[in-house]
Amino acid sequence: MLRLVLLWTFLLELSYGEVVTFPSGESYAPVNPENLGDEANDYDDPLGTGSLLFDSTGIDNDRLSLNIRVSSWKSPSMRYFRAHPDVIKCLQMTYTCLSSQRIRESGRDFAVTLYRDKVELALKADDGNHGLRFTADDNATMDGPAFSAQAWDWIDAVYDPVSVPTCTDTPSLNPGESFPSDTTAAEDVVGAIDNIVTRDSADFITRLVQYPARHIEFADEERASAWCGAENTSCPDCTSHPEGLTAEARCADRVMSKRLLTALKKVEKLVRNQWNGVRLKVLEAWDEAHAASPSGDQPAGSLHYEGRAARLQLSDGQDDKLLLLSTFCICAGLDYVHSNDDHLYVAVKKQAGDSPAFVQYPSAALLIVEPPLDDQRFYAVNKAYSGLAVPLVDSGGQEQSKLCDDATIEDFKDPNKRYFRLSPVLVDCYQRISTRENKWNSEANPSKTFRKVVVRKGYQNTLAQNNEYDVMDLRYSTHNLGIAMELTYDPAGDDIDPDVHTPARLARWAAIKCGPLFINAGYEIGIGLYGSSVYIALRDKTDRALWVAHPGYLPPNTAECDWHLDMETRIANSVEGRIIEPDSLSHACLTADPPQKQSLDFDRAVNSRQRSKRSTVDEVCVPASDTTHCSRTAVHREAEVAHIMEMVTQKHLHPGLKNQLHAALEGCLGVCGTCVQGELWDSKVEHCDNFLHWVNFELDNDEPNVTNLFYKENSELKMYACGGDRHCLVEAPLFSLMIQAVEERFRPDPAQSVEQLLYPVGSNPVPVLKLLSQLYAIHASGKVTVWVKDKAEMQTLKTPVKVVLLYNKEVSDVIIHVEEQASLDDVSGLVESWVRQWTTSSCPDVTRNYVTPFTIDGMPTERRKRSPEHELRESLLERDRTWEKRWLDSRNSMM
Repeated sequence: MLRLVLLWTFLLELSYGEVVTFPSGESYAPVNPENLGDEANDYDDPLGTGSLLFDSTGIDNDRLSLNIRVSSWKSPSMRYFRAHPDVIKCLQMTYTCLSSQRIRESGRDFAVTLYRDKVELALKADDGNHGLRFTADDNATMDGPAFSAQAWDWIDAVYDPVSVPTCTDTPSLNPGESFPSDTTAAEDVVGAIDNIVTRDSADFITRLVQYPARHIEFADEERASAWCGAENTSCPDCTSHPEGLTAEARCADRVMSKRLLTALKKVEKLVRNQWNGVRLKVLEAWDEAHAASPSGDQPAGSLHYEGRAARLQLSDGQDDKLLLLSTFCICAGLDYVHSNDDHLYVAVKKQAGDSPAFVQYPSAALLIVEPPLDDQRFYAVNKAYSGLAVPLVDSGGQEQSKLCDDATIEDFKDPNKRYFRLSPVLVDCYQRISTRENKWNSEANPSKTFRKVVVRKGYQNTLAQNNEYDVMDLRYSTHNLGIAMELTYDPAGDDIDPDVHTPARLARWAAIKCGPLFINAGYEIGIGLYGSSVYIALRDKTDRALWVAHPGYLPPNTAECDWHLDMETRIANSVEGRIIEPDSLSHACLTADPPQKQSLDFDRAVNSRQRSKRSTVDEVCVPASDTTHCSRTAVHREAEVAHIMEMVTQKHLHPGLKNQLHAALEGCLGVCGTCVQGELWDSKVEHCDNFLHWVNFELDNDEPNVTNLFYKENSELKMYACGGDRHCLVEAPLFSLMIQAVEERFRPDPAQSVEQLLYPVGSNPVPVLKLLSQLYAIHASGKVTVWVKDKAEMQTLKTPVKVVLLYNKEVSDVIIHVEEQASLDDVSGLVESWVRQWTTSSCPDVTRNYVTPFTIDGMPTERRKRSPEHELRESLLERDRTWEKRWLDSRNSMM
């Protein structure tokens, strides 16, 4: 006999005036009995236990330990009570032992004996003498019957839920109705039974539990039978409380699955709260054969035989209360409820453990279960791989339920087995691939059907996978862990082209869509290319694997090393969010306006016609060309056009190009009009762009690694961006040709010294500088360096930065230097927001495959010195900018 002795040893020397802390963590100040006057004798400690007196006022609901409240410890009629922390601790240990899962699942009865200074818990020998025994020694503080009554009270308290759900919005059922409403049989919701559980089943004790408390009434109709379960086995009487914990002593109606027990405890509490003196009554729970019904009371295959169903009434027998009882059953979490005229039939799903745990998929949450004892070999996993194994879930009655938008449980599970493992991350991966495959399909041809990506193989039971894969196969012990799938296209699909829709295509989608998904979830990705499918798996976070099963499975004209590089590149770019993938391909490509290098073949009119197809918005600016500014500047604009053409003609021109250049320049700088939208503005953009592409003045930044971008008004950063082996736009011959005209000033009144811009933004804007920066950026190659002071300066460079990050396929990387250290995060956030916008709105037909790799950092440690030429040029520019001030100063000095 195993004995557990809990001693009441008083280790504390307690005294009045000191705050005493109980096992719950609550602390109270003792009361001195001498201060109670005539009541002092009522609270004496005649045995000298060392306990102290406490006032219960305001603390009745406080806990002295986990399961012992002040109200249950003290006499209800008394204000004061005596207690000692060590005694409370001892009783809590007793309480825990009596209610522990290990005791419940031991299949052994026990005896508890109360002594004056200890409690003895003994597991009884398996000698056929069943029953729970609560006794007291002659010297104990209470006699045997009182202690037994107290013990059953404690057991009742253990099974009394601390809280119950609020059922305000929960539906109720009339006779003949079911929950869920769209089902006709319980098995459609909770799954059929695997096998009948009997008292002789190896997992009877651990799989089913017995409700020992007295809150629920049990019909216990079998108690009058000559035998239960098997002949020569008597039927226990458990109408008041269970007879024992052994398999033979358990009461059939009190036995049920753990999930059913959890729900019925809540239903019972709701009933008790609703109707005083009325109890929940269980007519039948787990069922077995007995003398009156040798085949059992239920039909073959009944859920009762697994302890997952029950028939319920109320103890007062009032059928009109079943309407509200059905509400309580649904509210308490019973998975299936059906209302009959005189009782409710309820059932639950399979569940592992005492408390429900779920695997959450994108479109469903499935309960974690344990496999039937006889089938465990099918679901066992190798300990070496168990760290990646997904918990087992049940497909029973749910095969058609969606796990994600485009796939059901049936698509993923082993068709030969009910239970399966499947990672939610893998399901999310499948959905992303399916979404990507169909993302632009309907845009291109709305009449096309959905292009189905088929799960050729998802979960596979352990024995099946061991029969198929060698231990050296990279797929070994992955399908049975629920972390792998093989995908292919539905060959019967109307839209499947075998030359296009290949496993290699799915592998690319896997790299792009699942690579970052797996990494963010704490894994790495495995992708294997096979003849008819692509294999995708979750792998340890340090163990990425990409392989081709046979060179013949590679795309045409692709070497295996190139395929590996392409896959690695796709994963890396996807992780960094640099894949160009618009939300709407048709809209992105309709509005695409890709920059082009200088060329005589360039024709902006083509892009202009394309832009005319775009959706328009209400114009907030009404263009006007008959303004005072336009009339005043006509002669000056003509002079600028003539001056530029004079410089252009001094260089060798392509025969016949002069007239085209002049017409383009005239349409660019010779016209006048307000607004940066509308037909006049579009005409300016077309003519300016044509001129800049056709004119025989170059950008001079075609060499790799020389291009630098900066805000041209920042002379400090100009030292970094220009000169030596670094080139910037202001050094380009084409920039020098145009900048003087763009920034030219004129005197509205020749008799006055006041000057105005010839091309001010408000009166006559021109797109020359923006087009120049775009053209300069598309001519870059290799590394491009950007120099900015802060976020505001970065904003001014959006156009050229977009070109080098999104369009220019000859740029290898972009480095952005930020002068103000405090602005690093702001600049990073700005650029990242641009990238998110561009990757989801740009046309991949005209962009790079991926956004150019870029880094954002502070300034380099070395400081560049100004060259003499730089100093002279800056001096001349400053002199030009301040000529009016110097003229006024000289006039004032002469007066």
